Amino acid sequence: MEGQPGFQLPGTMTSEDTPMWLRMVNEIFFLSDLSSIIRASGKWSKKMRSDNGVLHPPHKPSNPDYLIFVNAFFGLEIPHDLPPTAGPVGPLLSPTCPPPDQECRAFLARHKSVLYIALGTHIILPHTGTAKVVNAANNLQEDGLIDDVIWAMGYGQDV
Repeated sequence: MEGQPGFQLPGTMTSEDTPMWLRMVNEIFFLSDLSSIIRASGKWSKKMRSDNGVLHPPHKPSNPDYLIFVNAFFGLEIPHDLPPTAGPVGPLLSPTCPPPDQECRAFLARHKSVLYIALGTHIILPHTGTAKVVNAANNLQEDGLIDDVIWAMGYGQDV
């Protein structure tokens, strides 16, 4: 997503088709309110801390002084900054999974070769990328290599 989180202009969820001037406006339009935002967040957090009996200032280490475990597919997911105390432990996959429901069992019984597509929670394909995946799946189906496709999508994603 372009712009500051929570401050994007309507209709600018991705920059794929966004003109340059709108991208620039999307980056800077909140600057006029920045002082109010900082002042309000400082007052809010001070009040919340004092209401809960926390009188000492918050601890702000430059790097975490605790161990962090990372459950990720390195090389396939979007890169993130990791502190020196990070330890890769993933991917962690459950050794068991719930059995398919009746509708799913009926679907799989009617098909011999099903293509399963799951891109994870961090991937947002541009229109051209999505079109390539759909065209490839259609070509596989036309060639008789697959019967059907199951495309897993996260909850709340636009299709």
